[in-house]
Amino acid sequence: MNQEITNKMITDFYNCFSTGYEFEFFLKRFLEDLNFSDIKVTKRSGDNGIDLIAYKNSIVDLDIDPEKYIIQAKRYKNNVPVNEIREFKGTASYEKRIFIATSDFTKSGREEAESDSLRKIILIQTYRLNWNILKKELMNEVINVLLKKVWFVW
Repeated sequence: MNQEITNKMITDFYNCFSTGYEFEFFLKRFLEDLNFSDIKVTKRSGDNGIDLIAYKNSIVDLDIDPEKYIIQAKRYKNNVPVNEIREFKGTASYEKRIFIATSDFTKSGREEAESDSLRKIILIQTYRLNWNILKKELMNEVINVLLKKVWFVW
C-alpha cells in the first residue's frame, strides 16, 4: 500500500471519532467481537495509561483461567512515538499488554515493544484491520445513533 493511501486511511479512521474516549468505547465493542470478555473502559484520567481491561475466555474443561489484558488506546494522526510505548511498558502490572492506535508506530516504538520478552507489547494499527469489520461496527453505531434520535422524536 502506498504512503498516500495509508495516510488517507489513517486520517479517515481518526476522523470517525471525536475524542479518544469515543475510540475506547469503539474498541470495547471491537474486542467483544474478538471474543474478549468482561471488558471495561477505565476512567478518563488517573488510569496509569490503561484505557481498557479485558479477559480472553478461559477453558473451563481444562481448568485454565482467563488471561487478563491491559490495553492502551491512542487516537493519533501521526505515528505513536517510542516514549508512549515506554510509558505503557512502565506500568506496574504484568498482564498481557496491547497498544491499539488509529495510526502507525515509529520504528523505535516497534523495537521498544519487542525489546523485553517478558513485557512484550502487542501493537495494533487499527487502519490495517479488516476494513469491512470496522465499517460494520461503525455502521452499527451510526444506525444506533439514528434510531435513538428517531425514537426520541417519535
